[in-house]
Amino acid sequence: MGTCASADDSSKDIEINRELAQDRQNDLRVLKLLFWELVSGSGKSTLFKQLRTLRGDGFEEKEKDGFKIHIWHQIVEQVKRLISGFAELKEKDQTKFGKFEVERIFFFLLLPLELFFFLKKKKKTTKFLEGLETDAEVSKEIADAIATLWKEDAMKATFEERAALKLDDTSEYFFNEIARIGEKNYMPTER
Repeated sequence: MGTCASADDSSKDIEINRELAQDRQNDLRVLKLLFWELVSGSGKSTLFKQLRTLRGDGFEEKEKDGFKIHIWHQIVEQVKRLISGFAELKEKDQTKFGKFEVERIFFFLLLPLELFFFLKKKKKTTKFLEGLETDAEVSKEIADAIATLWKEDAMKATFEERAALKLDDTSEYFFNEIARIGEKNYMPTER
């Protein structure tokens, strides 16, 4: 009686060991990565979004709307940094950065009337920057102003100093695409 039960237990044991060995082999074929985000903006979420785009079904409209708002915020934040960086660099090197006044573009395009008169008195870029709302929608008017600003050689020279100014490399893409982004029906693409 014990012999029959032992044979069944033995065959079950062999089967379980085979399954465990197969699981170990399968586990060795799977690459596992551990991502630590040491600093904000290290690109971890971007990597996963790219993997989802490449391997998945893409993004839903609701997700794209969220990305659109994030893109708008990022553009406004980055253009503020660009203008601020320009002001800093202009103080250091008048020959390279001194030919262009940022205020003249933005006075009539972006500012509410009361802020326009305030800035006209103060004539300071930093005061203008306080008037830009980070959560603003990038309208056609704002997009046109950014496009006009981006065409200036002084702004391109300022962008070349992006590492020191902590400007994102991707800002160049968004500044170049600002006309499309400023359209009323703008929706981010998958790529």
